[in-house]
Amino acid sequence: ETRNNPLDRNALSEKISQYLEKGRGENLVDFAKTIVTFASVIDTLGWKDEAITSYQLVINLLDDTVDKEHLVSAEAKHRMGTIMFQQGAYNDSLMPLEESLYIRRIKLGNEHILTEETLKMISRSYAASGDSEMALEHFKEVRDIKKKRLSSKADSENEADLLLRLGKLHLEQQEYADALTCFKDSLRLQRQSSITRDEQKLGETLQYMGSTLLEIDQLQEARVTLLSGLRLLERSREGGKEMMTSSYLLGRVNEEEWSFDKALAWYNRSLAILNKYEKPDEEMKARIITRVGLVKFAQKSFEGALKSVKEAQDIFEAIHGVNNLDYADCLHSCGRIHFQLEEHQIAKDMFQSALQVRQQHLKQDDAELGESYHCLGAVLIELNQYDEASSCLTEALRIRVESFGDAGDHVCATQRCLGVVKLHLGKPNESANHFLEAIRVGMDCVQLKNDLDEDGYENLIACFDAVTPMAKDSLDSERLGKLYYQKGSLQSMHKRYNEALRSFAEAIQVYKTSCGEEHLTVANALYNIGVCLKECGESERAMKSFSRALNITTMQLGEDHIQVAETTQQMAEVYNMQGDIKGAIIMCEQALQIRRSQEDSPLAALLNFSGELYTRCNNGDEAERCFRECVRIRKNLFGDDHLDVAQALYNLGYIHETFRNDFRRALRCYEESLRIRLDLMEDVDEDHARCYLHLGTAHSALHVETKAFFCFEKAIEISNEIDYHDSTIVEDALIGQGHTLLARGEAVEALVQYERARGMRQSRTSSERVQSEEVADVLVLEAN
Repeated sequence: ETRNNPLDRNALSEKISQYLEKGRGENLVDFAKTIVTFASVIDTLGWKDEAITSYQLVINLLDDTVDKEHLVSAEAKHRMGTIMFQQGAYNDSLMPLEESLYIRRIKLGNEHILTEETLKMISRSYAASGDSEMALEHFKEVRDIKKKRLSSKADSENEADLLLRLGKLHLEQQEYADALTCFKDSLRLQRQSSITRDEQKLGETLQYMGSTLLEIDQLQEARVTLLSGLRLLERSREGGKEMMTSSYLLGRVNEEEWSFDKALAWYNRSLAILNKYEKPDEEMKARIITRVGLVKFAQKSFEGALKSVKEAQDIFEAIHGVNNLDYADCLHSCGRIHFQLEEHQIAKDMFQSALQVRQQHLKQDDAELGESYHCLGAVLIELNQYDEASSCLTEALRIRVESFGDAGDHVCATQRCLGVVKLHLGKPNESANHFLEAIRVGMDCVQLKNDLDEDGYENLIACFDAVTPMAKDSLDSERLGKLYYQKGSLQSMHKRYNEALRSFAEAIQVYKTSCGEEHLTVANALYNIGVCLKECGESERAMKSFSRALNITTMQLGEDHIQVAETTQQMAEVYNMQGDIKGAIIMCEQALQIRRSQEDSPLAALLNFSGELYTRCNNGDEAERCFRECVRIRKNLFGDDHLDVAQALYNLGYIHETFRNDFRRALRCYEESLRIRLDLMEDVDEDHARCYLHLGTAHSALHVETKAFFCFEKAIEISNEIDYHDSTIVEDALIGQGHTLLARGEAVEALVQYERARGMRQSRTSSERVQSEEVADVLVLEAN
């Protein structure tokens, strides 16, 4: 009646009172069921408090007269807890829900649908109250129940939702492997079960998966996942918030990869989306602006960085006041900027203020406290306050070792600063130990990441410069040789080849004196000298160095050792530089014989290089064999979607096109290579243009002129967009368009394209011989 004729509260209450008076003499359980029905009605009308009172009446009635563990009582407790949850009383909702769960487990069993519903509600209450550990525990039980009962499409979709929620909780608990598994399973079920895909939910799942991959430093996979999710969200009308978050996360990915311009572009995009809302999330806005400031800081645009971080700081202060961690993080970042501006007293004051706030909110071994103590110690060094600096840095080292172990660039930085402090305090032995430990940790980081920013490089070189004279004074030849060798390796990695050559030469002198001229350490240094000389273009000297290294390595380790393969491969590259392709192939074949014992990334790279050499000497059979094997190994190692796979597929397609005239197979290789590049890369480059160029050639040969013309046009468009220095792609694409137009019978239009290509070639070529070959080819086409 109330649904058809909305009544005021007094009228409805009177009707309910009349019914209850009439029902007193009936069966009490049926009477209780009736009250539950009335309570659900007034709940739908929005009368939440009255509904809770009604459910409590049912609970009291059954507890006093029938059974405390009756199923109707369980239903009333479940509904009462649900209303409390909807009102935001998450902690209060847990008691009736837990009591309902207890009854339903006893009466219905653990796998009943009603037991599952209460479990799910309890999980949501724990999650909303911030107890993610208990939420996770209950969600896992719900998932186990669903696995046993999973039967229908609807169940499958509910399972996907549950897995998504479970993954979020794992992510919150920093259980990244479990989170990733949940997101992947949810994604699989969503794709399998939905007739019409919910693109927003798919995009949201991919966003969380990308966030998890970012946390475990799988940056390439994170980018692909986030971009895929973003494309789905862009097609969804209600995915604005998720689009903003995905853009923000893509900024984080690029920031981690030091692609700072791209990072800024993504952060600005996320801000633009956020600002479209009538009431934007000010806290999220401040977080994005903070990241913008940190990127500008990394770009050494300190004034711009300071402006952004202070803007974020003001927002956080307006929301939370000054005694909160976000505000402290901004203070700390401002301190780092002032430190770089050599405003050391201001930096010190900010570091101290940030530290005071962090001490109130964080545990004593929290990594953020370690960062505060380290930065405060570093600025105290600049202020010549060495005793205070020593105290701060010692505490920073303790926290960082507890947080990260005795490895990592954070520990390296603190060890270096402690070395400086101990040197100023007149403790050379302690100073040397700290510098040596900084070098050990730093070089381990370099080998692990194969990367180091410029500040990290300069700091590590400073450690070498500080400790090398100490090693000379102590006459420790083994340590001295190792220091020179490690320093040269670091310099070589940063392309400081002339400096690296001097370091390796010093290492050889020490090794020859202490170990003998035919020791393996001498061979390793000679090998690295060869690499540096090769990179400097000095092929003759590089070959001599590699040859001497090869002789010693073969003598010490035998002909089949992996280091022999590495040296012969380097010699192949030098032969290639000198134009001696046959000599390069001989060296590659020797290296392949050794490397084939283990199918790894270096073997795939060697096969790819060998295939390129065979291509240059027109040996299509051997080239195809190498590229096929390279594709197989790289797919086994990296999966189907990897840029190295794309490169090998492109090369294989070129063999099919050039040596086999098998344009269908070439087309498949080029299409797969291009698809991988488009999926994995945010921006296009010359490799995209080359793929389109050869796709156009294959389509043209198969008489698919429309697709051919489109591909040639894309090759021209990309080459012009990236301002590629080599105009041959555009020239070849114009000629391809000419062929396509001619095949359509559009001879006049074809002639225009040929003339454009000839004009570009004439302006590019300077040698009469080259002009007579390349330009004449186009003149023949024009004449025809």
